[in-house]
Amino acid sequence: MKRIHTYCLLIALLAASCDKKNNDGPAEIPEDMEEVITAKPMPLAGAVTKVIGAEGGTLSLGNDSVKIVVPPGAVSSATTFSIQPVENTLQQLDAKVSYELLPHDVNFAKPVSVSFKYAADLSMNEDVLMVAYRDEAGKWRDLPTALDKTNNTVTVEKSSFSIFEIYEKIFLMPVKDQVAPGEYTEVLLGTLFSSPNQDVLLAPLTPSFQNGNELYEVIRTGQVTKIKNWRIVTGPGSIEVANDMKSKALYTAPTTMTKLTDKALIEVTLEGVRPVKDPKAPGGERLTGLLIIRTEVDIVAGYIRLQYNGKEYVLRSELAAGMFTPKLMGINGESEDGEISVAIGINSDGPGSTGSYAWDLAYKPGTSSITVAIGDEIWMIGHHECGEPGRAVTASGKTNITEWGAIGEVVSGNFSASMDMGVSECEHISRLVSVEFKMLRDK
Repeated sequence: MKRIHTYCLLIALLAASCDKKNNDGPAEIPEDMEEVITAKPMPLAGAVTKVIGAEGGTLSLGNDSVKIVVPPGAVSSATTFSIQPVENTLQQLDAKVSYELLPHDVNFAKPVSVSFKYAADLSMNEDVLMVAYRDEAGKWRDLPTALDKTNNTVTVEKSSFSIFEIYEKIFLMPVKDQVAPGEYTEVLLGTLFSSPNQDVLLAPLTPSFQNGNELYEVIRTGQVTKIKNWRIVTGPGSIEVANDMKSKALYTAPTTMTKLTDKALIEVTLEGVRPVKDPKAPGGERLTGLLIIRTEVDIVAGYIRLQYNGKEYVLRSELAAGMFTPKLMGINGESEDGEISVAIGINSDGPGSTGSYAWDLAYKPGTSSITVAIGDEIWMIGHHECGEPGRAVTASGKTNITEWGAIGEVVSGNFSASMDMGVSECEHISRLVSVEFKMLRDK
């Protein structure tokens, strides 16, 4: 699940006011923007290290996902270099990682080359990839970034080290990453902005929309000269322009689908795009006008339908079904906000199959166990009586698996029975809980 941002991130007005400069100082920061300053991120994994001397050398993380090239003469004596994955605080997305490079307290006699690999896909907008670094004051700053589409790398040169992250300077973003059949989402065109002289990344004080993990401002008049040709490249559904600037569009998923999941690849064309600094591009600038940019929206017809206390909840996030171990069949899902979830485990005592699996707190072979969370309420398939060790009392229910296809095929089933929730050390209550599910098997 994506995390929710609690502060305003980076986005951008390439408005005319951003071009105003003091005669004797750096570019002015517009009144409706502020510098992006973040706390130092926490480590995500251990560091790789290497001692490199005056002769120069290289250090890589993983399969060259990050690579440092220290030229001869960059340091005068043996120096310990390191690369460590850390939390991303520039764009707080679960899939993104920043990297802290050490040493911080050394100014190299020659710039050191740092390359980052990226995973290209249909919605990756390579032409707007940039690298930013976090300085010691916590401010994020752009770096001239060399793009190599053949090897899927971006490379920068730096005479000192800090924390680095790759990001997309301009992007297309659905307000909802995932929609159900017949549902719609706005698709918005935004941009990250850095001040003209200082290259400090700026964020709007009052963002105009939220996508669950980042706060952005939509591109306005003056940031590009023309936006045109909104279209769906592949996949079902329809799209229509939603504002005069054509920086917003509305994507609507089809009401009926022939499969449980699908993707719509959406595209729009921009003219008059401002260039970004790229030392390997002609004239040292990339993006000198036309840009075609894409994004994907997932359409999910799979579901877990939960009925409880007279209400129905349809869960479509984090759906998973499969063999989690050679003998454990699992079905899971949750609401978009993560407040409601259903987890079903079946001890199949062998390969998964259709059939009815009685509930059992002891979880013996051929039985099932279920947990349903609704806010602070945790419902189980039974309870334990008071006393030590406490006798387990399983509720009378069973889980029915009506379809158990191969990986990529349909899994479906249901249950309906009273579940228990403890209200004190020696008390519990029971309620009828009904669940129906249908999704694709992914394991």
